[in-house]
Amino acid sequence: ATAACAAVEGSAVAGFDLVRPLPDLVISKTALPASPANGGGVNYRLTVSNIGNATLTSLLITDTLPIGFNYVGESHPSWMTFANTAGLLSWSGTVTMGFGKNYTVTITGQASLCLVGTVSNTAWVLGRYVCGEQQKSVAANFNLSAPVVPVIAVTKAFTPSSPRFNMPVTFRVSVANN
Repeated sequence: ATAACAAVEGSAVAGFDLVRPLPDLVISKTALPASPANGGGVNYRLTVSNIGNATLTSLLITDTLPIGFNYVGESHPSWMTFANTAGLLSWSGTVTMGFGKNYTVTITGQASLCLVGTVSNTAWVLGRYVCGEQQKSVAANFNLSAPVVPVIAVTKAFTPSSPRFNMPVTFRVSVANN
């Protein structure tokens, strides 16, 4: 045995295990309402939490907006910087994010008028800490049903019903959305 590891008679040797600190990022995302009307408002709410034993020193959240979602605005914590580059939204910043801390960003938009089906959207989070980084993703969906198609009815009438030569005639055109 080496001198560092040898037991010396009459002395006690104590040991301990080093546990590597690791963050445990949790990202959740909801689309509200889950079934908006075509052309109606939709909010994506992204919440990032750290349930690990390492403190994050920086955070980056990205979200590429899906077809069928028209961006209107967003809100985020004041320490984050926001960018929108052709539908790629990102929030970033330096942070001290220890165990149990969470932050939320909200994206406000409008559902497509003409799209039918499920609109799926994935967000990513990247957290950096003293020993490395961790990345997670999450998706949220909303469903669009077939848009209501207007049924237009057009009617035309004239008076008198049997006009004579050089007699004034009045036309009445009615349009209705049935």
